[in-house]
Amino acid sequence: MTEQLYTTADVKRVRELLEKEQEGKDAATGLAIPPKQAVLDHNHNSQYVRGVLHRQTNAMLGKLENNFTRLIKWWYPGTMQDFLRSLAN
Repeated sequence: MTEQLYTTADVKRVRELLEKEQEGKDAATGLAIPPKQAVLDHNHNSQYVRGVLHRQTNAMLGKLENNFTRLIKWWYPGTMQDFLRSLAN
């Protein structure tokens, strides 16, 4: 289903729907999200909604994406995911 996120009410509705589908857990960490800490995460280039994250997880993801773009993307041939997998290995 395609959802349009034009207003804050749209964002709230989709966030609550996904939060319920994710059983109140952060899409990245699998940890429970306390009340008032859930945010709707999306790709800023494509606007694709990725899921509901804890506010702190979302902040960390934003920092990773911004720093990858600013510091590494211009010379690294792979994606951020490739880079992070290489680091993990």
